[in-house]
Amino acid sequence: MDKDTEKLVLGAILIAIIFILICFVFMTLNKKEEVPEQNTEAVSDNQQIENQQVNDEQEVAQQNLSCFDSDGNDIYNKGFVRYIDHGQEVTIYDECNGTSTGVTEKYCYESSAGNGDMVMGAMYYACDNGCLSGACRQSDNRTTFPYPYPVSWQEDGVEFSLTSAYIGQVFDRYNETKGIFYGLALYLKVKTFDYSSSCPELKLRRLTNEEGDLVLPVTKQYRFEPTGGCGVYKNSTYYDQKVVFEGLKGEKIFTITTGGYSDVFFEVRLLSNGKVSVTKL
Repeated sequence: MDKDTEKLVLGAILIAIIFILICFVFMTLNKKEEVPEQNTEAVSDNQQIENQQVNDEQEVAQQNLSCFDSDGNDIYNKGFVRYIDHGQEVTIYDECNGTSTGVTEKYCYESSAGNGDMVMGAMYYACDNGCLSGACRQSDNRTTFPYPYPVSWQEDGVEFSLTSAYIGQVFDRYNETKGIFYGLALYLKVKTFDYSSSCPELKLRRLTNEEGDLVLPVTKQYRFEPTGGCGVYKNSTYYDQKVVFEGLKGEKIFTITTGGYSDVFFEVRLLSNGKVSVTKL
């Protein structure tokens, strides 16, 4: 093979190699362009699914946490309600009223819109022993007397017995404007019979001096369940009928008369240990 023929053969081989390389590069670039397009669609679908899952979880979380009551409507604990208001989280606490005789309890309930959302509500409760720091006081540390009770009497066919007493910060739940004040709280057991008055009158009075001046209690009348008034059922027993007298701060002795035709006098004295004693005079 002469030199000219050899050059032609080498040139043809080189051109063939270059052509093959160009085809290979073209095919490779074309494959790279196709693969990302397919992967992008797959990733987009997966992202939509993940986004939907996140949205669903957020929606469920919002429904579950749209209103949260920390104390389950327990008036004896200062709780709070955390709720969503126009997309903002708000926390509001239970609070005593202005006279500390009741509590406004915050709670959650289902919205009347019918969409299943929980919203914040508020309900007022009178506290039997006053309200302190957003919760009803559970006890006023009263002294309880076992049977036979220190004082018992009958009036209008009704039997009254003094079962417990307390001297200190007191209040009358049916006279909330009075607020909490220093005084005496008496707790009575009331028993009715066939011949009992249908509406027993509160005749207890406090004797304030030797001249016999009498002071009315802050409590205006007995209130019996379920009527909420002075009306009673015959042959029934009612407990913890509370009668409150106001006193001067630091007073330790209260002299009480049952009034009426029974007119029994007794003394309630505050002891050094915070308890009280009752002596029939």
